[in-house]
Amino acid sequence: MAAAASFLFAVHPLLTEAVSWVSGGPYSQSAFFFLLSFLLYILAKSKPRLIWISVVSFTFAVLSSEKALSLFLVFILFELSFGEFKRNWKKMLPYLSLGALLAVVLFAKISYRMKSVQAMSYDAGGMDNPLLQIPSAFGRFSKLLIWPYQLTLYETFSDFRWSGYFLDVFLLLAILGAIIYGYRKNKKIFFWFSFTVASLLPILTPFRLGWWAAERYIYIGSLGFFVLVAMLFSRWLEHEKLKKFAWSIFIFIILALSARTIARNFEWKNEDTLWEATAKYSEKEQKSHNNMGEVYARQGDMEKSVEEFKIAIEINPRYGDAYYNLAKTLNQMGKTSEAIENYNKAVQFNPGLWQAYYNMGMIFAGQERYNEAKVQFQKVLDLEPENADAKINLEKINSILQEEK
Repeated sequence: MAAAASFLFAVHPLLTEAVSWVSGGPYSQSAFFFLLSFLLYILAKSKPRLIWISVVSFTFAVLSSEKALSLFLVFILFELSFGEFKRNWKKMLPYLSLGALLAVVLFAKISYRMKSVQAMSYDAGGMDNPLLQIPSAFGRFSKLLIWPYQLTLYETFSDFRWSGYFLDVFLLLAILGAIIYGYRKNKKIFFWFSFTVASLLPILTPFRLGWWAAERYIYIGSLGFFVLVAMLFSRWLEHEKLKKFAWSIFIFIILALSARTIARNFEWKNEDTLWEATAKYSEKEQKSHNNMGEVYARQGDMEKSVEEFKIAIEINPRYGDAYYNLAKTLNQMGKTSEAIENYNKAVQFNPGLWQAYYNMGMIFAGQERYNEAKVQFQKVLDLEPENADAKINLEKINSILQEEK
């Protein structure tokens, strides 16, 4: 059973993001420290001193990714399932205390984190409806674990459909039903379903602290699903008549998942291949169109580039980065007046985008509109006092203006 679960974990394409993407690395790193902590906790039954190494490892897990915070619940679930909760509750206090302390620290940063996310995504703010978010997240992860077809870097809630929502609600109720059934009848089922749910708790909040769902979020929680699948196969293997069938199905699944993982790794080959793959399944995500605009610009197809940036702006009229990229492309096409208009839009929604001021300064300087160019380069230096290029250009313009006097 352990080998089967390990094979599934090793080849499942849903886990590619946490491994192939540098920014997703903390999730796999956190998973390593947590699993080490959990193993040491179990071994501490015979070697009590290991408990403190386990606590240290759990600390590293949370420091690697704050989303590992809820995993302190796994120790409680383990004792409820396989241990002696009343006898061992003191052993869990360090994890509970550490989890509570870090939860307070992270909660204090929620406001800052929300503003940061809103600034990066040009989101107008607000909170998500948990009655829609939670079933949708569980439904999405369940579908991707069963068959990871539409893998994308950007999971967007804009594709919400009531027909799909009711299926998601059914899946969530099925999971909760399995947990209740498992607690009464089969503690292994209870533990591993609860393990997956516990790992996802940090993202199931109404606060917009990140994506409503993302492949990397399920990295550690997928273990629960894989163990449950392995349990099913091991039950089949107990029956002589089902052995060949079980092995055939398992080998087919491993080969199919391996093939999808290889294909997914090719999609992560470079920036262009990733954005092209993402655009297939995230058509209503603003960043997807903004990224494709940059892809077309690098490929020299300026018309398509402009089209993609405009779609991104249509999705989110406050999207400063898209205005900036559109302006840059229009400038390359020689449409300087339109470029200036969009640069101004960019800094309207992102006043810290000094590159827009710099590029406007270069356009004005090229048109010999030196006073306007001077204003733009000065704005750059207000934001970036050590910007050498802006300093040099400003000195040149001051020199020209001085000569004109």
